[in-house]
Amino acid sequence: MISKGNVVLGEPTAPFGGMAACRHANGRDWWLVKLGAFEDEYFVGILNPQGVSLQKITYPGMQRRVLGRSFTYFNQNGDKMLRYAATHRELHEYDFDRCSGELSNLVVYDLRDSIEVGDWNACTISPDGTKFYVRRSGNGGTLQYDLETSEYTYITHVSTAPQLTPNYKHVLLADRYFTENDSMVQTICTIYEPNKPGLACNYVANTDTVINIYNLVSPSCFANFRLGKLAGSPCDTVVDGVNELKAGRLKVYPNPSRGQFSIEFENPGIYQIHIYNVMGQRVFTARSSEKILNVNLNTFNISPGLVLIEAYSEESKKVYKSKLVYEK
Repeated sequence: MISKGNVVLGEPTAPFGGMAACRHANGRDWWLVKLGAFEDEYFVGILNPQGVSLQKITYPGMQRRVLGRSFTYFNQNGDKMLRYAATHRELHEYDFDRCSGELSNLVVYDLRDSIEVGDWNACTISPDGTKFYVRRSGNGGTLQYDLETSEYTYITHVSTAPQLTPNYKHVLLADRYFTENDSMVQTICTIYEPNKPGLACNYVANTDTVINIYNLVSPSCFANFRLGKLAGSPCDTVVDGVNELKAGRLKVYPNPSRGQFSIEFENPGIYQIHIYNVMGQRVFTARSSEKILNVNLNTFNISPGLVLIEAYSEESKKVYKSKLVYEK
């Protein structure tokens, strides 16, 4: 626990579900995504040792409809986020940047031809994010929707919430049957190869028996704790907020920073300093001959995330680089 009793958000969000977490590209922190009260609203932020910070974003081009029941998932690699808006029977697929937290390249799948109005469509995704499994309570059964081909497959009559296992290998369904003496046996059914299309997903009924009464309505949006840092990304270096991040002859601190930080040069000289956001856009330029340069990013319109710092030495003609996690 980082803190207790702090208000993280002070405005309405989606009333049912709609929250998920994905490992940050640095391998330590977490991205949090919480759906807003409207379909085009998201709250995206970071959970790290300093606390939780969420920022409201409005995704361009989406309808501003009131959002009801919704389920949100990241795929196994963390580069795709799927949001199923059960109220409108639409599946939204985004590319997700684990370094910047940016959602992009929205694709909308209209599922109204196979799902009834008002149905509580508990659902899950396959590990690779290409197959969507959804429960139909009205007509019963479980469907697989292939995001690559837009084809439906009726997998089984079982009509409980499909659940992807935490190891990202199988999809589970709950079922029951009656014996000859009318005793009810409660079971778990397993989809062993959920990435494969249609019936090739290898659905097997009643693979395990359970004692307790099942009540699977809406699967949990668990986080993938096995997902590590994204090696080679601009922000695969973990900083702990106490130790300084050193790169070449630069020392940047504090890191992470809430906007005000210092750049210290180990050797005296004249430096040209450029700071870039995660999209590669230059947001700050300065020329300094001081040993320490103080910077305040809060005076610029910069979104939270990773920033890249470059310092060009006019004496040695060399460029030194460092990274900073900017938090608001």
